[in-house]
This record gives sequence, structure tokens and C-alpha cells, in this order.
Amino acid sequence: MPKTKIDWKRLRPIALATPFVLAAIGYIDAYEGNLLQSLYSALRVYGLNVDVPHQQVNLLLEIARWLAIPATASVVMLLFSRALDTLRIKRRLANREVFSL
Repeated sequence: MPKTKIDWKRLRPIALATPFVLAAIGYIDAYEGNLLQSLYSALRVYGLNVDVPHQQVNLLLEIARWLAIPATASVVMLLFSRALDTLRIKRRLANREVFSL
């Protein structure tokens, strides 16, 4: 049986959106149907904030809280990696210009 290779680039948006979707559904229950407040609070989950008292945290919010941590960390690491790659490219180009003189 051949191994199937996982395409992580396709799974990344799903993994990043999952905490938002779960938090939005969980906040709709906590805010008794207030959609705009639920969406705003769902975005704040990525900043590791929970906008309801501990007694109102339901299962979906709890799962979203814990999934938001690696999602946020992976975005930060991706941004640092891309910035580092850009700096490396600029440095290589600068070195080529020095040696071509």
C-alpha cells in the first residue's frame, strides 16, 4: 500500500481557521445569539483572550482556546521565517555586488 503524502500547504488555512470557527460558535451560545460580538470575540482568541467569565466557557470555546495557541505560534514563526529568508536574499545580492566590482 503506497504512502500518501500530506499536503501541509493546503491544510494550513483549515488549521488556522478552525479555532475561529469553533470560538464563534461557542461565543454565539455564550452571548445568546449576538453574531457580531461573537465574531469579534472569536478573533480575540488568537490573542489568547477569552471574553466571557470562566463559568461561561463551554466545550467549543475550550477547544478553540487550546487550538489558537499553536495556530498563533505557527503564524508568528512563519512570519519570522519569511523575514529571515528575505534578509538572506538581500545579503546574498549585496555580496554579489561587492564581488562583481
